[in-house]
Amino acid sequence: MTPGIIILGIGADASNIGWLTDGLAEYETLGWSVQYRSVENVLDQLAEGPLAASAIILDSSIGLNEAGMLLSSHQLRASSKPVLIGAAELHDTGWDHLIRQGAQDFLFKDRDSGPEIKRTISRAIDRARILEATQEAEIRLRTIIENIDDGVLIVDQDGIVLFANPAVEDQLDLSLHDLYGIEVPFEIPARADEYLPLERPGRNRVTFHVRTYSIRWEGRESRLITLRDVTAEQEISEQLRFARKAAEEASAMKSAFLANMSHELRMPLASIIGFAQLIEEGTENADFREFSQTIQSSGNRLLSTINAVLEATRLDKHHIDPHLSGVQVDVLIEAVAQSLQPLIVSDAVTIVFEGEDNTVAKTDEDFLVRILNNLIGNAIKFTETGTIALRWGYDGDYVRIDIQDTGAGMAPDFLPHAFEEFAQESTGASRSHEGSGLGLTIVKGLLDLLDGKIEIESEKDVGTRISVYIPRADQ
Repeated sequence: MTPGIIILGIGADASNIGWLTDGLAEYETLGWSVQYRSVENVLDQLAEGPLAASAIILDSSIGLNEAGMLLSSHQLRASSKPVLIGAAELHDTGWDHLIRQGAQDFLFKDRDSGPEIKRTISRAIDRARILEATQEAEIRLRTIIENIDDGVLIVDQDGIVLFANPAVEDQLDLSLHDLYGIEVPFEIPARADEYLPLERPGRNRVTFHVRTYSIRWEGRESRLITLRDVTAEQEISEQLRFARKAAEEASAMKSAFLANMSHELRMPLASIIGFAQLIEEGTENADFREFSQTIQSSGNRLLSTINAVLEATRLDKHHIDPHLSGVQVDVLIEAVAQSLQPLIVSDAVTIVFEGEDNTVAKTDEDFLVRILNNLIGNAIKFTETGTIALRWGYDGDYVRIDIQDTGAGMAPDFLPHAFEEFAQESTGASRSHEGSGLGLTIVKGLLDLLDGKIEIESEKDVGTRISVYIPRADQ
């Protein structure tokens, strides 16, 4: 027991609780003390609030009626302090009725020794504390259950409602008074986690997410059922499903349109470019030769755009599959760079190479050529002075290829959009470079098919570094 135990003895006068004072006298050093109160004094205190005591002893000298009245007044105050009866071992059996009313135990004042009195009171205090903690936990639990938005039902094995919280009233359109004691007004799902649609008279159809749990309630096997109204969530989910389907259909239509138009445009364009070449070769007129060269240049530019659109469409529809083999990356990089050398129109731009010989990647050689053509071509297009550095080597399970230039660079807010279709930083009349805006989109699509990845770092007017990672060949 903890120190500071106050025992309140109530008797006809102070001498009537002498047995209690004497029995607990030896425990004063442990913090036990006995205080006497008359019936009148106690009733006055109860009118103001609970009694300030660890335990209350009703001595039989106050009479059975007075004791019953004090016990009832004490319980009305919802006090958890234990009440015991001090009586003779052979007492009027009417006092036993107080035990059924809520008194905890008897103290036999003509028989019990001090240690027995202390032990009985200590057990009563401990039981009262346990009961108080249990009641507080139940109150907290009920408060939570009654204030949550989810409906909570407890039903017996026959489906009869034993408990329901206020949220159920609105969900089922039934008052708690009508719910108690009736069979639950819906078919309990066989599964413990299920969605349950319900039709309510005069109201919209609702869908509940129902969970069921096996529990014991008031000593019998029961089921706890929780109801969550997910009608709005289901409607949003359905709308998203339709929107996704519509977006997929629109994407398929776009891909089909681009693929068909690309094919339809390539054939006449090839004829235009071919006849322009024939005009250039068959005329001596300088103006006509210049015109035919312009037609060829513009036609080739348009053909390049159409080819890029067609390739992006094929990648988007996954209509191409890689053919993997061991490819010597260092040889391929130098070959692609050499083929693009004529695009460098300024002597102020230099390409440098740095990497290990015999660096082998597991990749599709055609895919890698297209990737390098796009990335090195971009570096050349956007670099007017400085250096284009091509570096390669092993990096863990990958072959890493870096293309770093000292060109125009990109603004930070454009970088997240760099791989989007037709994305270009400069547009409209302010556009400074030609292109379809599909180069990086194609590169990203090809790398996805190769199980590779790409990283990009760029700073406006400083330059760009793009790192490509391709799985390395087994050594």
